[in-house]
Amino acid sequence: MEVCFFWILFICFYISSVAPPRFTSKPPSQISIHEGGNLSLYASASGNPTPNIKWSVQGKNGGDQSRHTITADQFAIREVRFEDQGIITCRAENVFGFQDTKVELIVFGEFISFHSVKLTSV
Repeated sequence: MEVCFFWILFICFYISSVAPPRFTSKPPSQISIHEGGNLSLYASASGNPTPNIKWSVQGKNGGDQSRHTITADQFAIREVRFEDQGIITCRAENVFGFQDTKVELIVFGEFISFHSVKLTSV
């Protein structure tokens, strides 16, 4: 009888100490940046067991690795290009589930100034 009681306590403790992922900080849902700028996004999540955080770009894990820096809590793009525009997803996941947050990246072209030109006939 004592062994059964011990297992019931153990199971109750175990169930109360596990938790699916939950973001404790996440990037904004939309970011605008000019071409050539640098982008840094940050996220953190809690859960038990500790969730893994992964970033993907429009469904592709990682993207162009030469300009991207990806760690568990940061996603960065150096010298943003117009083709980087789109949806960036951050997923926090453990054995009890996952939570996603998405960022829409809007990239503006470089600013070009047009001067008025006066045409004259000859």
